[in-house]
Amino acid sequence: MSRVSTDEHVQALRWLVTRFGASRRWSMVAVGAGVAQTVMTLALSALLAHVLHGLVMLRQPLDALAWAWWTLPACWVLRALAGVLREEAGARASLVVRSTLRAALLEALHRLGPAWAAKRQSGALTATLLE
Repeated sequence: MSRVSTDEHVQALRWLVTRFGASRRWSMVAVGAGVAQTVMTLALSALLAHVLHGLVMLRQPLDALAWAWWTLPACWVLRALAGVLREEAGARASLVVRSTLRAALLEALHRLGPAWAAKRQSGALTATLLE
């Protein structure tokens, strides 16, 4: 890669970071929920392994493993809730980014004026604005 394209890439990334600071909160919520979902998956695996090992290998009664047995549904519910939260936070972050980009594009088109827009394909601009 040439130095010019790298500089343009860095400049574009800086512009994105400054523009989308508002979506950072939702992005962090999505990441946190994803981590929580991963932790719940690991906890489910460990609990299930513990219960099966106790029942099959050690021939323990289910009463001796009751705490682990009844913790499994709680982990399933918490994992599902974390997944819902992750999806919702991701969708909200996406909405913030898209609306900010749309506003920036409209601002740039307004600044450039109708003469500039007349030289371009209006269908492509309209599709970009409405996506």
